[in-house]
Amino acid sequence: AVLYLNIYYCILYTEINKGRIVRGKGGLTEEFGHAQMEPNGLECSCGNRGCWETVASNRAGMRYYRKITNEYPRSFDVLLKLTVSGDPAGTVAIDRMCIWLGRGMQMIGAALARTEIEVVGVITPHL
Repeated sequence: AVLYLNIYYCILYTEINKGRIVRGKGGLTEEFGHAQMEPNGLECSCGNRGCWETVASNRAGMRYYRKITNEYPRSFDVLLKLTVSGDPAGTVAIDRMCIWLGRGMQMIGAALARTEIEVVGVITPHL
């Protein structure tokens, strides 16, 4: 089975086994993006607090940048371009996001006994 983790404005996880998407209850794929990572964290769109996607999604990276600079990048692509060009605030924002991504991926690896997770999304070329 191949595990895909799509990092976007949310975090989506999909498992493909023998060419088919593995689905759970109600035909849904797993929602690790809503696993709580920070008990006192920000409110998530799901209504809980501190979900993984509140600290590790593209939206989180943009929020980290805004907190450092008081400026909100027009898009995540712009934030990535700033980071690649050496912008210190962009680097800190993306580093923080990636630390949380790593923590969540470790959780998935441990929970599902997997050693490999394929990351997809606009951040992928920069990892």
